Amino acid sequence: MIVKHLEIEDYHNFDNALRDGPAAKAQVSFDCRWKDPIGKTFEVRNPASDQRFAGRFTQTHATVEWSAEEKGFAFRSDPAATSAAVYAEVGSERNGFFFS
Repeated sequence: MIVKHLEIEDYHNFDNALRDGPAAKAQVSFDCRWKDPIGKTFEVRNPASDQRFAGRFTQTHATVEWSAEEKGFAFRSDPAATSAAVYAEVGSERNGFFFS
């Protein structure tokens, strides 16, 4: 998944974000890659009327490179090749109207 220059609001801390407080305009970019399955694929299904969720997921290796910018500040992660994922998973899910 690659995202370039996505405009967001930087709330500076979690409490301010929850309150929809003052925010600065910012942009983020990231490149996330999942590859090389390392576990069995598993399925999850919850047909409860208040949840209706089903999915198929596989544990994998992953890398990510990330950056953010706002006026007067920029941050860039180390290159994706230096990533050390603790846990990564990729899959597909269905819910709500699309659940069957």
